[in-house]
Amino acid sequence: MKQTKVHKSGPNNRGFTLVVVLLLSLAIMLLGGTAMYLAAINFKTTAADIKYNHAEKAAHAGLLNAFDEINRQGTGGANRSISGTMRNTAYATDILYAGRNLWFLSSEGSLHNSRVIKTALFQSYSGVGLYTVRGNVNALLNHGARLSGCDASEDPDCFVPAFIASGTIRTGSNERKSCTAAGAADGTTAGLFGAPAILNMRQGDLSVIFFKVDCFNKYNQAGCATSLLDYLEYDYGRNPADHRQDFSFGQNDNALGIPIVSIPVLLSVPAVTSSCIFPVSGNMHGRTLNLSGDLITCKKIILNSAATTVIIRGDGTRNGTPVEIFTDGNLNQTKFEGASNFAFYTTNNDKALDVSNSSNFIIHSSNEVTMNNTNTSFTLYTTGTTNLNGTVSGTADRPFRIVSANRINTGSAGISLTNGSIMTGPIAYTDTNQVTAPQNMEVAGNLTIENVNIFARSFRFVKKATVRILDSMVYVYAHACPNCSRQQSNSSLSACIATDNRWCGWYGEDLNLNIGRAADGTAKPVLFISNNTTVQTIHPVGTVYIWGVWYGEGVTHLSWKESATQNLNGFLARNFPSGMTLGVTLPGSGFTMNFSKQMMDAVAMKYRFFRKVECVRDPLTPKAQLLQTGMTSY
Repeated sequence: MKQTKVHKSGPNNRGFTLVVVLLLSLAIMLLGGTAMYLAAINFKTTAADIKYNHAEKAAHAGLLNAFDEINRQGTGGANRSISGTMRNTAYATDILYAGRNLWFLSSEGSLHNSRVIKTALFQSYSGVGLYTVRGNVNALLNHGARLSGCDASEDPDCFVPAFIASGTIRTGSNERKSCTAAGAADGTTAGLFGAPAILNMRQGDLSVIFFKVDCFNKYNQAGCATSLLDYLEYDYGRNPADHRQDFSFGQNDNALGIPIVSIPVLLSVPAVTSSCIFPVSGNMHGRTLNLSGDLITCKKIILNSAATTVIIRGDGTRNGTPVEIFTDGNLNQTKFEGASNFAFYTTNNDKALDVSNSSNFIIHSSNEVTMNNTNTSFTLYTTGTTNLNGTVSGTADRPFRIVSANRINTGSAGISLTNGSIMTGPIAYTDTNQVTAPQNMEVAGNLTIENVNIFARSFRFVKKATVRILDSMVYVYAHACPNCSRQQSNSSLSACIATDNRWCGWYGEDLNLNIGRAADGTAKPVLFISNNTTVQTIHPVGTVYIWGVWYGEGVTHLSWKESATQNLNGFLARNFPSGMTLGVTLPGSGFTMNFSKQMMDAVAMKYRFFRKVECVRDPLTPKAQLLQTGMTSY
């Protein structure tokens, strides 16, 4: 029998080897994939870092270009955006006015999907100068004149540029000096001093720089939320007693800036009992009505239509309210002497009205009104001529107020106006097209004005008058009429000097002129606004003083003939049309102009729309700006 041999073999390793191979392959693949992933991540990170660096540099370049843009265009420009590229990297920068003389800058640099945004603040004080001009200039600042933007009375010292304009600025041998130079702050040494002395810079709208506004007039200005004329309408056009709008500038209709007055319609003569008619019978001439004792139960009094001269005295208070008095015929010739607390209406009457030594009253008149001696705390609405003599005053809580569509005359004996407002303007702006337009103040003697707001077409001063305007605001608009040109650089100057001096915003010969300076030398700065108008002074007596802020809108000029010495302290700003060239010539001697921070602070305190001055204490370079404002990126 044959035996079969069975051979036993060891374990079968082929399956195990396959698993090992697969595991090793997987490990290798994982390692390789990881390496590739890490390489890809590294590549992306490196690329992202490169793009970030490029985007950051572009954002930085946008900020630097924005600084250049502000210095080149001036700080009065509107909010705006600039953009550009650096090779294949782009930047877009927003320049936004941040208030308090600061600009906020936001610059975005981008490359593909990488974005970097940098922000900074830029101090825009370089736009505020002692003498600042918008538009081009052909200026000659002669040797011997003094312009100093250096005020050492502040702690620390406060500096502004002495002269800011764009164009040709010649100084001759008049050396440009910094505020550390000898004589910079002494008020008398001739020279050009400032930080810097001269800044040749193309400015934008100066109303934005000097006032807290977006423009001067909102007409056709879509981006202007608040204009300077808005403030003037609200603060001075409204009667503080009843908030009635006494004048407005019609900004929706025109860009003229002429105050259009609103005179209330005269009330009709009311029906009253016969006991409230004065006089009821008897002599109709020279009768006296004593409001304190006569007709005391009458809240409304009618002057008899047959009465001629009627003298009214006494206190007209009736149950806590003023009595109302009406004329009822052309024979009524009314005189108030020492009367108070009344309202008077010249209804159906064309006779002149006299008021003296009276207080706390309101008059509605279509006739000539003459005020003599002392009259206080009153309101006058009139379409007739107003004659002011003696003293006209108000109090802090009851200022006087004159709203007129006609001429305001002051007497030859001199007059003092204190604590109030005077506004004379047309009923319609086209009424100012003629040189004979009557909405002027005609000064026949010495004049002192203190704490009074005046809106008038022009001032006309008698020869040899002493004029002192203190702690007040003045707005003149003689050459702002619809037919008056704003397209030629000498339009208002030629109209004032060559055509007819009634086109001048003020005109006077041989004046002793003190604006903002009291008789004892105390500074009481004035805000003077000239709308497209030239002011002219011929042969003034002694030194002409203008202390405060003189702001010219449009084609404005200051014309001096045969003026020995002029002293200006504060700011002189000329918002000249940007497309025109203004000739500026400072005399070789006798002209001094100094910056006073204290005066400008006083103006900013009194007029809420005037922008407080920020002093120059750092250089106007991008590097300094970036260091002190702390640029950020994210």
